[in-house]
Amino acid sequence: PTSEELGVQTMNGVAAQGIRNTQTIPAGRIGNNRDIHVVNERWYSSDLQLLVKTVNSDPRFGVTTYQLLNIVQGTQDPSLFQIPSDYTVVNPWR
Repeated sequence: PTSEELGVQTMNGVAAQGIRNTQTIPAGRIGNNRDIHVVNERWYSSDLQLLVKTVNSDPRFGVTTYQLLNIVQGTQDPSLFQIPSDYTVVNPWR
Protein backbone atom coordinates (compact mmCIF):
# COMPACT_ATOMS: atom_id res chain seq x y z
CA PRO A 1 0.00 0.00 0.00
CA THR A 2 1.03 3.61 -0.53
CA SER A 3 0.39 6.37 2.01
CA GLU A 4 -0.19 10.05 1.42
CA GLU A 5 -0.39 12.74 4.12
CA LEU A 6 -3.40 14.99 3.49
CA GLY A 7 -2.54 17.72 5.98
CA VAL A 8 -4.87 19.26 8.51
CA GLN A 9 -8.49 20.20 7.80
CA THR A 10 -11.30 21.42 10.00
CA MET A 11 -14.17 18.94 10.08
CA ASN A 12 -17.32 19.81 12.01
CA GLY A 13 -15.38 22.45 13.94
CA VAL A 14 -12.48 20.14 14.88
CA ALA A 15 -8.97 20.10 13.41
CA ALA A 16 -8.10 16.69 11.98
CA GLN A 17 -4.99 15.22 10.36
CA GLY A 18 -5.67 13.18 7.24
CA ILE A 19 -3.91 10.24 5.66
CA ARG A 20 -4.83 8.33 2.51
CA ASN A 21 -3.79 4.72 2.02
CA THR A 22 -4.12 3.17 -1.42
CA GLN A 23 -3.78 -0.52 -2.08
CA THR A 24 -3.66 -1.88 -5.62
CA ILE A 25 -4.77 -5.40 -6.42
CA PRO A 26 -3.01 -6.25 -9.70
CA ALA A 27 -5.00 -7.52 -12.66
CA GLY A 28 -5.42 -11.29 -12.54
CA ARG A 29 -4.72 -11.61 -8.79
CA ILE A 30 -8.31 -12.37 -7.80
CA GLY A 31 -9.82 -12.98 -11.22
CA ASN A 32 -9.97 -9.27 -12.05
CA ASN A 33 -9.17 -8.16 -15.59
CA ARG A 34 -7.92 -4.70 -14.45
CA ASP A 35 -6.08 -3.28 -11.47
CA ILE A 36 -8.36 -2.62 -8.47
CA HIS A 37 -7.51 0.45 -6.38
CA VAL A 38 -8.81 0.38 -2.80
CA VAL A 39 -8.54 3.81 -1.15
CA ASN A 40 -8.96 4.47 2.57
CA GLU A 41 -8.92 8.00 4.06
CA ARG A 42 -8.68 8.49 7.80
CA TRP A 43 -9.09 11.84 9.57
CA TYR A 44 -7.87 11.85 13.17
CA SER A 45 -8.37 14.59 15.74
CA SER A 46 -5.57 14.67 18.29
CA ASP A 47 -7.69 17.04 20.45
CA LEU A 48 -10.47 14.46 20.73
CA GLN A 49 -8.11 11.48 20.33
CA LEU A 50 -10.41 9.74 17.87
CA LEU A 51 -11.26 9.41 14.21
CA VAL A 52 -13.72 12.05 13.04
CA LYS A 53 -14.09 10.72 9.50
CA THR A 54 -13.17 7.67 7.44
CA VAL A 55 -13.88 7.08 3.77
CA ASN A 56 -13.31 3.67 2.21
CA SER A 57 -13.60 3.40 -1.56
CA ASP A 58 -13.47 -0.07 -3.07
CA PRO A 59 -14.89 -0.66 -6.56
CA ARG A 60 -16.03 -4.13 -5.46
CA PHE A 61 -18.17 -2.77 -2.61
CA GLY A 62 -18.68 0.96 -3.28
CA VAL A 63 -17.90 3.89 -1.01
CA THR A 64 -18.45 3.72 2.75
CA THR A 65 -18.19 6.90 4.84
CA TYR A 66 -18.26 7.19 8.63
CA GLN A 67 -18.31 10.68 10.09
CA LEU A 68 -18.64 12.08 13.61
CA LEU A 69 -21.32 14.78 13.53
CA ASN A 70 -22.72 17.37 15.94
CA ILE A 71 -19.50 17.63 17.94
CA VAL A 72 -20.07 19.67 21.08
CA GLN A 73 -17.04 20.42 23.22
CA GLY A 74 -17.06 21.97 26.65
CA THR A 75 -18.27 21.34 30.14
CA GLN A 76 -21.10 18.84 30.31
CA ASP A 77 -24.10 19.05 32.61
CA PRO A 78 -23.11 17.26 35.86
CA SER A 79 -26.53 15.60 35.98
CA LEU A 80 -25.42 13.39 33.09
CA PHE A 81 -23.02 11.68 35.48
CA GLN A 82 -25.32 11.30 38.50
CA ILE A 83 -26.78 7.96 39.49
CA PRO A 84 -30.58 8.13 39.13
CA SER A 85 -32.45 8.29 42.43
CA ASP A 86 -34.50 5.19 41.58
CA TYR A 87 -31.42 3.09 40.74
CA THR A 88 -31.10 -0.18 42.64
CA VAL A 89 -28.46 -2.88 42.60
CA VAL A 90 -29.82 -6.35 42.00
CA ASN A 91 -27.57 -9.28 42.83
CA PRO A 92 -28.79 -12.33 40.88
CA TRP A 93 -26.54 -14.70 42.88
CA ARG A 94 -28.27 -14.24 46.23
